[in-house]
Amino acid sequence: MVFQGQQWEQPGIVEAVREAEKRLGVEPYPEWDFENALATGQSPDFYENTIGKYSNHTDYLTVLLLDADGKLYIGDEKTLSDIETRTYDFRFSGIEVWAMHRGQGRSYASCIVGDLTRGLYLCQNLNLEPSLIVKFLMESYDYFFEKLSAEDQEARRAYWKKKTKNNRKYQQVLDRFNIKSLEQGWRLSF
Repeated sequence: MVFQGQQWEQPGIVEAVREAEKRLGVEPYPEWDFENALATGQSPDFYENTIGKYSNHTDYLTVLLLDADGKLYIGDEKTLSDIETRTYDFRFSGIEVWAMHRGQGRSYASCIVGDLTRGLYLCQNLNLEPSLIVKFLMESYDYFFEKLSAEDQEARRAYWKKKTKNNRKYQQVLDRFNIKSLEQGWRLSF
């Protein structure tokens, strides 16, 4: 059989992540974002040919896969290490591929800022520590943000508002990295 296709909102994705969380002993998280793999051809090794060790995913938290037989894949050794140490890290090659093929005309810098925005949200919610390079980039967030077009900036702010639902607890992560461009107009007092 030969096939090529991409299906958005695939049935079973939420269930697969719930099963992965259960097997990994991770507390279930209610609001995951999902992307679906593009599969082409027939392969005896679904893992290697859909996500693989050098996946095009942009961060190491997305490499969870449950196949039709119920086998759980959780990525390469770095993925496993990051899960164990609660580290948030980037796959820069994945960001480049995303910018070229899925970025809809957005620049590489725009895609990095998008991933940094996602990282801020996930680090706050999942109690993750950014890797050294991601921490450096987060500390430079406003610099990169200012270089984006007004449309890109608004898209990043809209994503942040959507994910945080204007909850004040997210000000903590913005304060930690001295980020002003995503502030909602309120401050936390300690």
